[in-house]
Amino acid sequence: MFDGVWEPQGAEFSGQAVPAPEHRMHIAAGRYAVTHADGSRDEGRIDIMAGTMAHEADIVCETGAGAGRTLRAILRCRGNLLQLCYHAEENAGRPSTFATGRGSLAVLVRYRRVTE
Repeated sequence: MFDGVWEPQGAEFSGQAVPAPEHRMHIAAGRYAVTHADGSRDEGRIDIMAGTMAHEADIVCETGAGAGRTLRAILRCRGNLLQLCYHAEENAGRPSTFATGRGSLAVLVRYRRVTE
């Protein structure tokens, strides 16, 4: 369901729309790799726990700018659309909704699956 290549279509941070990040995210077999527009990469593990409407995920950053961090996120996939929500502050816990509140440090990114 989540495996594939994903490109950001829009994003929110702390209750405000922000420019979509310029990267591609590859998810396959419990691993992820993000390739940024400048060619740099972040890689790691994505542990997805099945849920009803949303799936919880621990994103374990192994290389790149976030190396050593674990982001507690929620994901939702509908066809070729993916929503990913997490808190920018590592110890803030897992979001409970796909929303960012003013002053919350929550990040919501909307992706579309890319066919290559």
